Amino acid sequence: MHCPETPVRMSLVIAFADIAGFAKHAAKLEDEEVFAWMNAFYGRVETAVSAADGRVVKYIGDAVLMVFPGDRAAGAVQCLAELRNETNAWLADVAPDTSLGVKAHLGEPIAGLIGSGENRRFDVLGNAVNDTARLKGHGLILSETLRRAIDADV
Repeated sequence: MHCPETPVRMSLVIAFADIAGFAKHAAKLEDEEVFAWMNAFYGRVETAVSAADGRVVKYIGDAVLMVFPGDRAAGAVQCLAELRNETNAWLADVAPDTSLGVKAHLGEPIAGLIGSGENRRFDVLGNAVNDTARLKGHGLILSETLRRAIDADV
């Protein structure tokens, strides 16, 4: 997925993935074990998202913010569903008291490089990102806007 140098409004599927039960499970482990667990999780996410033409925006502890091109909404949702199912199967073996939840929305945030010096990174900001974060529930939660876009493609 293209990374604009200057901020631009883009149609994107915005998604958050979060491991429910992470803190409770991580408290039972050594820090090094948690680090290795998260590295394995991040690798799974990166592989799945990049294969679907998406981009991991950032890792936030046990959560991930990712985006996909808005004109590929159905493919993004398929990727997210598969990521959730495959990760939950993996978690059942390595951390059975946890599960991955994913919430996704279609919107037009501002996307581009933000920060200064060596800390400039791609990010997405705006109401669409906030709307995604506010979606309620655990599982695979899709906003009505995203559902309508997928239904229109079928």
